[in-house]
Amino acid sequence: MKSIEGAVAAGAAGAAGAACAGGAARAMPSGAAIRAERSRFFKAVRRPSVGDWSDPVATGPLIQKPESFSNKIADVAASGHVGIRSCRPPPGGGRRGPAVRRWSPPSGTPSVVLMDESVNCGGAARRFDRAARLLVVGGLIGWGVGSYVYRLFTTDPAPGLHGAGIAVLLLNIALFALLICGLRGRRDAAAGARRPLIPCLVAAFPVAAALFVVNPDYDGAFYLCMPALWALSMRMPLYWGLASGALLAAAVAALGHLVGDGADLGLLIAFTGIVLGGVATRQGMAAQQAVRRAEAANAVLAERSRIAREIHDILAHSLSAQVVHLEGARLLLSRDGDRVQALDRVERARDLARTGLEETRRALATLRGDVPEPREVIAELAEDFYVSTGRPCDVQVTGAVRELSPQAGLTVVRTAQEALTNVRKHAPGARAHVSLRYLKDIVELEVTDTGGTEPGLHLGGGGYGLVGMRERAELIDGTLETGPDGPGFRVALRLPVG
Repeated sequence: MKSIEGAVAAGAAGAAGAACAGGAARAMPSGAAIRAERSRFFKAVRRPSVGDWSDPVATGPLIQKPESFSNKIADVAASGHVGIRSCRPPPGGGRRGPAVRRWSPPSGTPSVVLMDESVNCGGAARRFDRAARLLVVGGLIGWGVGSYVYRLFTTDPAPGLHGAGIAVLLLNIALFALLICGLRGRRDAAAGARRPLIPCLVAAFPVAAALFVVNPDYDGAFYLCMPALWALSMRMPLYWGLASGALLAAAVAALGHLVGDGADLGLLIAFTGIVLGGVATRQGMAAQQAVRRAEAANAVLAERSRIAREIHDILAHSLSAQVVHLEGARLLLSRDGDRVQALDRVERARDLARTGLEETRRALATLRGDVPEPREVIAELAEDFYVSTGRPCDVQVTGAVRELSPQAGLTVVRTAQEALTNVRKHAPGARAHVSLRYLKDIVELEVTDTGGTEPGLHLGGGGYGLVGMRERAELIDGTLETGPDGPGFRVALRLPVG
């Protein structure tokens, strides 16, 4: 019987180690894999991921308070480019209950889910890992209880109300009470309640040893404690887990030599496999959550970069035109005091300020997913260009007009806006030409100018315009080409249409 028990225990331990090793292998990606995932994050729809906002990687200077971050990011970054949802676990510690608060982006929009670490939202790999752990632990419990109950009523002394049977009965009651209390404490600990988890599970081993001293045939009590050993190894650091496993194995071997016929090899192998499997699973889960925290931090950075581009495009377009008119008014007043023309310039600057306010409201609508038709917006930009500079801006649209995705439409609009703003700032007196071409698989936008006849205004800035246009294009697998075109300048955008 002992040889059969040892073989079964060794097999169960091997299964536990294999399942945990598989989970750890999937959970510990290489640096190249993490970089690849980070690159694909900005180009494809991401699966829901878990972010632990108490970690320094995710907080740092980016997030001030975890409780206020989810509200701010849902209000600021709710757009057609990346949808962010805020989820909390339901009351009572449920792991798969419905989220209490959720914002849903428009259909067909990439989504990033920001959740607490306690929420279980894994995919197929996580479900497989959980099923493997339940299978191993459930098998150990079922086999341990069955074999132990069999030994309990076929071994002398059996539990009873006389002689040594009283000690066996009391020890069994204490053993099962400690195991049930410890496993229940593990469940309540997931809900945030403080229970004597580790003390109860640790106290179960001396009780099992006492039963073994009464009769070595009660060695099944140690197998009954293996789920407790698994729970302990899942909550201990690596060195504590290995030290505890080694100490328990040495104690069991010593008891086997002192009381029985020697140490049970199957029991020692099972103890070692359980400890190593639990520690490996714990490290694998920690690596998984580290990757998810990095992905969540990347999501925050992507949203902040995108909002920074929106703010730059809006302010650069409206404020640079106002600077042009106000500079003209200053020159008129300083040279010949022509108040009529100066007043006209000031009125144009006022109108541009109103236009900028309208564009700000339009940008806020865009952040909520309402992207206007690019042709209409480009026509308005050409008209604004003529009003602010007195130079014409030709618009040409060719090909079969089709509906673009919100990301592509916004990229076309912002690129045209920034290109015309650069013409106004850096090439005063130049004519502009905008060409929008709808081809079979791509859409092309080209903005050119004839070169300035006056020195450009020194408006300062850090070169965010060209960088922002290129980032917009790369986010949706597009390309942007910029450079001189004869006496003028050329900006060419190519986006795939899927």
